[in-house]
Amino acid sequence: MEKLRSELRRKRPKFTSLARPTHWGKGTEHVSEEIDSILYHT
Repeated sequence: MEKLRSELRRKRPKFTSLARPTHWGKGTEHVSEEIDSILYHT
């Protein structure tokens, strides 16, 4: 029971912290645009 309580009390990251932009390195500047092009056929 104590283990369950500790799991419920544990702080989890907010969704907004998970949705932060990420830099994947040199050469990946247009990856998002390429993915949009593939998904939305633009």
